Amino acid sequence: MTAASTLHNYVAGEAVRAIVQPMIDAGASDADIMVVLESVVLGALLYCERAERVSRAVTIERLDSLTA
Repeated sequence: MTAASTLHNYVAGEAVRAIVQPMIDAGASDADIMVVLESVVLGALLYCERAERVSRAVTIERLDSLTA
């Protein structure tokens, strides 16, 4: 495994745990968890558009690839 993929796996795992565990502890349903994760994805996409100047077309393409 490359250093980049190791870092990716670590950061992704930490992010998911930080988001999901408090919700599980509070008794959230699977639907509640998915709504929060959807909000995080949307926030990341909007960040890429606004701060990184990624076009809306590229953003939509990336979102489509996540849900295909």
